[in-house]
Amino acid sequence: MNSPALQINALNLLRPDRSGRPLLQVDDLSLEAGRWTALVGPNGAGKSTLMRALASAQHPGIWIDGKPLNAWTARERAQRMAWLPQTGVSAGTSLTVQQLVMLGRAPWTGLLRPPDHADLASVESALQALGLDALANRPIAALSGGEQQLALIARVLATEAPVMLLDEPVSHLDAPHQRRLMNALRQRCERGACALVVLHDLNLALQADAVIVVHEGRALPARSPGDPGLQADLVRAFGQAIEVLRHPDGTRWIATLV
Repeated sequence: MNSPALQINALNLLRPDRSGRPLLQVDDLSLEAGRWTALVGPNGAGKSTLMRALASAQHPGIWIDGKPLNAWTARERAQRMAWLPQTGVSAGTSLTVQQLVMLGRAPWTGLLRPPDHADLASVESALQALGLDALANRPIAALSGGEQQLALIARVLATEAPVMLLDEPVSHLDAPHQRRLMNALRQRCERGACALVVLHDLNLALQADAVIVVHEGRALPARSPGDPGLQADLVRAFGQAIEVLRHPDGTRWIATLV
C-alpha cells in the first residue's frame, strides 16, 4: 500500500444553510498516492460540502504529506492541492485557453515571475492530455460548454499538484471527452498523484481505483469496485434502485437500474 497523500481524521461538517445541523461525518479516510478515488452518493448527501471543506483548509484533521493542511502556507497548499469546483468560467472572461490553463501555474510563478520552460511544458502537457492543444489560442468565450470544462480541468492538471480534487468534472462532457478525462486522471495518478472525484455516473465511478460512498451522514470507507461491501453500500445508499453486476467482458463492474 502506498503512503497516504491526503488523510482526513474526525471531520464533522455542518449544513451550509447556517442551521448548525450536522451534514457529514468523516471518521478516518486516507487517499493513497498513485490512485484515483470516486466520491458518490445521493443528491444532497454532502459530497460538494466535503470537497469545499478539503479545499478551504479551515478544518483540523486534514493532512497532506503527513502535515496538517492548515500548517502549510497558502502558496504551499496551492502547490500541493488543486481543485475544480462546480462553478464554470466567468461569462466576461477574455482569456484564451492557454492563458486560462497557465493560471494553474500561479502557485509556482507567483505574481511577478514570467512563465519559464517548465511552466510552458506543464501547460502544453495538460492541453495535449485533454485534446485542447489545437484550441490553445482560442478565446474561452468562443468555446462550447464542454470545451470550457476541459480547459478548467487542464488548469488543474497544469498545477502538477500531488492531490487533485474535482467536483463533477464530467458535467457538459460527451462520452469521448469523458474517456479522455478519465485516461488523463489515471495517467497522472500513475505518475504518483492522487485524485478525489465527485461523480453522479456510477459506471464511471466503478472504473476508479477506489470508491467512497456517502450515506446517512457518513463517508463510508473507501473500497475497490469489486468489493462486495462497496456494492452493498451502493445499493443501500441509492435506496435499492440499483444493482451492481459484473460486466459481460469480466473485467469491470457496472451499475444498472432495477
